[in-house]
Amino acid sequence: MISRARRLHPAMRCAALDAPPATPYLDASFDAVLLFAVLTCIPGDEAQHRLIAELNRILKPGGILARKLTSA
Repeated sequence: MISRARRLHPAMRCAALDAPPATPYLDASFDAVLLFAVLTCIPGDEAQHRLIAELNRILKPGGILARKLTSA
């Protein structure tokens, strides 16, 4: 998928990560976070939980964490 993304969108930065990184954003700095086919690309429950914890950290109280479900 990364090779295809680089080919179709050469200006876009794409990378495969071993673990979800900590973001450089301050706590409670976003009103909403949107995920599109992200969790299905992260193997293992622990890595998914770390990502969700980081996203919750940067969300404002009452913020929205939304994910798009992919069709099976």
